[in-house]
Amino acid sequence: MINSILKRKPRTIILDRLFYKDDSTNSYTLTHDKKTIEEECIKHFQLLNSSQSAINNIPIFHSVQDLPIKFQEIYTPISSINSSLYDTVISPITINELKDFINNLPLHKSAGNSGIHYEDLKHLHEDVLLLILDLFNNILSTGIIPKDWNYALLYLFPSPKTGLHQILSRPNIIQRNNRAGLIGESTLQPLQHLYHAIEMANIQGKTIWIGLQDLSKAYDRINMSLLKLSLRRLNIPDVIVNLLCNLFSNRYNQIILPNRLSREYNILQGID
Repeated sequence: MINSILKRKPRTIILDRLFYKDDSTNSYTLTHDKKTIEEECIKHFQLLNSSQSAINNIPIFHSVQDLPIKFQEIYTPISSINSSLYDTVISPITINELKDFINNLPLHKSAGNSGIHYEDLKHLHEDVLLLILDLFNNILSTGIIPKDWNYALLYLFPSPKTGLHQILSRPNIIQRNNRAGLIGESTLQPLQHLYHAIEMANIQGKTIWIGLQDLSKAYDRINMSLLKLSLRRLNIPDVIVNLLCNLFSNRYNQIILPNRLSREYNILQGID
């Protein structure tokens, strides 16, 4: 009924055939074989147009000194940022904060693999809430997450009343061009600047050169060791750095195929 009202049809991909390059013959082949389709899909999402050898050779940087000299200054911790700025981020979550977070969850959302809806969480007994609170505070204090969180399942993780994103939104924490995902910031401002530059060039009859960079796969290829150094550059406490990196390490996915799920495969790169 909803599709009829909106006058649109749901778009789906049915993976019942695949045109792929067979590495053994170095030729392109059309297949309907379910196992071949599954393995080729896994290969696509694991490698993301890269190669296994390239992924295996991704450099690991344990410290700023491991970086090429020209990049060391960029990743050097910023001395003007006091680590105490993040005290509210690592302070224990209170039961009232947890209740407020759950009460503000949106309604009528999909339950996911757990089968638990947000509406169900709003009716939890106080004893269950205390267990959840204990779990979240243990994660905050240790930076260690449950193993099952790495299996492509979505779990709730309430933020303290002053979240990390609120701190990073303060002036002089990160560069202006990196603030699009933060509070009060968007891509609107740089787009406005670009529009006005084009407009002025047209009015004055001048030539304007515009360089664009495709970032569509940027998050799929983030070097985890560089991510860790970037977080430490902002003097974010190690427990939060470890927590964020653990969320994106040793992860496993499954692909939804016609009438079944693919086998589990490990995610080799990125923070998608």
